[in-house]
Amino acid sequence: MIYSFDPNTGKLLWKCDCLPKRKNKGQRESDLYIVGSPVVVEDKLFVGLGVHPEHAQAPRWSWFLCLNISMSGDVSLKSYDAKSPANKNSALVWAFGGPILPAPAKGREVYFGRTISTAAVHDGLVYISEEAGYLHCLDMNTGNRHWQHDLKAGIWGSPYWADGKIYIGDQNGEVRVFAHGKTRKLLATNEMDDLIHTTPAAANGVLFVMTNSKLYAIGPP
Repeated sequence: MIYSFDPNTGKLLWKCDCLPKRKNKGQRESDLYIVGSPVVVEDKLFVGLGVHPEHAQAPRWSWFLCLNISMSGDVSLKSYDAKSPANKNSALVWAFGGPILPAPAKGREVYFGRTISTAAVHDGLVYISEEAGYLHCLDMNTGNRHWQHDLKAGIWGSPYWADGKIYIGDQNGEVRVFAHGKTRKLLATNEMDDLIHTTPAAANGVLFVMTNSKLYAIGPP
């Protein structure tokens, strides 16, 4: 559930249940919940659904949502289809995720897996990662995917935008650097000393990366 309040009065502006009351091929949508933080850009809110990575009964697929924050009242989702008539009063702008049907003979069976990450949004692009190790670049307005990259290691942190680049760490102890844009371009892979469960951060031209054992401050050469 997401709630919106007036910052001056505390009055409830709207509320949105992000879990439609239904079942889907054996996976209950109620097995998902919000772990990462919502991000607001312009009139849109971006949030992913997931579970704790060590959840024994974790769902196989999940959803990343874009909501319209200019709504009022109860704007709960009736389904993950933004074009459905049932969603005419919901805040859903688009939803990215769910199972691939029919399931392919090879490769992934889901568009988007569970996430504990917070999205990075810049210049009309949304970057969001999955706990399973995939990084996605989506169009902010439509939810269409421009590209994805398999880091081949779990991701507990979040993608981070700085200086025209996207930084992301993984459980193999690597920080990857991608060019910001609609075309996937891996610029660098940096091996650290230990696994990474955090999100990189930048300030005053310095990139900070914390592994399980050390905090690194990385400046220009």
